[in-house]
Amino acid sequence: MPGREDKPMEARYEFRVFGAELGNLHSVLRSAFALAGESSREDIYLLGNSAAHMFKLRGGTALDLKCLVERRGAFQRWSPAGLVDLPASGRELADMFGGQGAAPSFDAGRMYDPRAVIAAFTDNGHCAVRVAKRRWQYEATCGKAEFAILTIGQSGTTDTVALEGQDADALEELRIRLGLKRYGNSSYFQFLTGEAPSSWQASW
Repeated sequence: MPGREDKPMEARYEFRVFGAELGNLHSVLRSAFALAGESSREDIYLLGNSAAHMFKLRGGTALDLKCLVERRGAFQRWSPAGLVDLPASGRELADMFGGQGAAPSFDAGRMYDPRAVIAAFTDNGHCAVRVAKRRWQYEATCGKAEFAILTIGQSGTTDTVALEGQDADALEELRIRLGLKRYGNSSYFQFLTGEAPSSWQASW
């Protein structure tokens, strides 16, 4: 059903870094915090011209949008803006995402499965990048800390570490404690559009 409720309902502050040298931080997180969950998932990022609108196919089957609503110090604050399970009608998709982040014009009378959604975005100038994730999430006192191994497209692989929560000041203390102060914050949009070679793009 459109707009399902299995997504964070509140905006949250995030700090994320990418790099092959981050693997040692997984041991730090494992020793410092309790494991909250481990999972694997494949997302398809639909990258347009707006760094403030993050479209993706979550798990390859639900169109998801998060919007950047604030920058505070080293942190970005992202707000969930919609999640629609596919297949869905063009009317449902337009009602949820119309006018946001150069979303394509959906045909109200047509049903869209994941392939059709990807085609609509790429025809509208977006780039589709497939990202397989193996993630470990840890409970920190101020929110969540995550380590993930990413396989991007057919070949690119990297690690990422993220801090997420509602209290930016407490997250900043954790960022310093983990030795991340020397890193700049980078969203998935910034990383994938800034670094992605053409071989990362999904093919259908």
